[in-house]
Amino acid sequence: GYSIQPSEFVKFTLLICLAAIFSQEEKRDIKNLLLVGIPAFFLVVFEPDFGTASVIIALCLVLYFISGAKIKNLLLLSLFISLLGILFIVIFPYRRKRVAALLNPFFDPLGDSYHAYQIVLTLASGGLFGRGIGESRQKYQYLPQVTTDSIMAVVGEELGFLGLTFFILLLILLVWLCFKVAKNKNDLFAKLIAAGVGSWLAIQGMLNLSSIAILLPFTGIPFPLISYGGSSLLAIMAAVGVLINVNRNSK
Repeated sequence: GYSIQPSEFVKFTLLICLAAIFSQEEKRDIKNLLLVGIPAFFLVVFEPDFGTASVIIALCLVLYFISGAKIKNLLLLSLFISLLGILFIVIFPYRRKRVAALLNPFFDPLGDSYHAYQIVLTLASGGLFGRGIGESRQKYQYLPQVTTDSIMAVVGEELGFLGLTFFILLLILLVWLCFKVAKNKNDLFAKLIAAGVGSWLAIQGMLNLSSIAILLPFTGIPFPLISYGGSSLLAIMAAVGVLINVNRNSK
């Protein structure tokens, strides 16, 4: 059968909704941000999917900032969300173990730090130029979630540091084009849509790469347009399609 991840489409619909709200000056306040963003955050975080929830809340904050939010409100809200995130890590044992694996990927290579340990081996074996396309060894029952969350580690093993850098530069180029569209638009709604799509791609890509580089706990975030996964791919392609329409038809 088929499966679908509604949380991937929540990012897209939330982006459109907040852009529409914040494009109206009288509705550009923290109350509307909380009314729209907080329910989406809690519905996803209790799935549980802390990684996607982090993308959602970060996207809300970015859109609020771009719309002209007061820095004081933004800092207070960011502090509250940071404390809330720490609480969600502390009260769930499996999240505490992920943080422990981040601090020392080698302390339990067959248990709690297995994923982090295998990622280190995968990237290290790729070297500068990689083993060659299709020659990865770690993808055969060693590296978990090899086609989705860990796909960039496989890219690093097969194409090396240079190949991995190439794909990262492609994402940076796409994000830059999004913000270029945003900069050239006078209509605030179009500006927020373009900047929101760019921010979404940047945040999701950064979280994925940070977990691959063992800079953040493994969160299960797919890399935009590269990871296998229909829901994520459809949602991002829909967002890019809206971005193209905004670029063509708005001033």
